[in-house]
Amino acid sequence: MRKKSAVVLNQAITNLEELKKEYEEKGDSFNVRLISNMINDKYQELQLVKKESGE
Repeated sequence: MRKKSAVVLNQAITNLEELKKEYEEKGDSFNVRLISNMINDKYQELQLVKKESGE
């Protein structure tokens, strides 16, 4: 289950990074900051999952 959670979190991070690039191209700094915060949250969740699974 934890491995699946890590895979889902990695995919979410990838999707958010792609979305962030789109907003960077548009020059939308508000949404870039918002998405950056979301990416950071997902990285923190991923670290917790890894820590719980002993990786």
